[in-house]
Amino acid sequence: MAKRSGIIVLSVLIILCLCGMSLRQAQGIAAAGALPDTGQTKCHNDTAEITCPAPGEDFCGQDAQYVTNLRSYTRLDAGGNDLSDSATDWAMMRDNVTGLIWEVKTDDGSVHDKDKTCTWDA
Repeated sequence: MAKRSGIIVLSVLIILCLCGMSLRQAQGIAAAGALPDTGQTKCHNDTAEITCPAPGEDFCGQDAQYVTNLRSYTRLDAGGNDLSDSATDWAMMRDNVTGLIWEVKTDDGSVHDKDKTCTWDA
């Protein structure tokens, strides 16, 4: 198993090198790791919703049976400062699970307008 894991890691590093990604960039992606929970609460068999099955029963192990990294968000002002949950005006939203920050888009022609785009050159 260890040999197989080593081969997988080596393969990923080779692919990253071929794509021009630095090791530091690759480490940043690996560190992100956590994904927010999907919020799925219902279990299903092949055709219908069912009561979530116990371990060993058919259809056990569905997403609804696991709760991990509950979704958590923080509103931010234009300077990236935390705002209270009751704030009615904010510029960004931080996903506290992944650390990603999402810009709130507007429809007012400003720099934050939904029709403005950016390009990222390597």
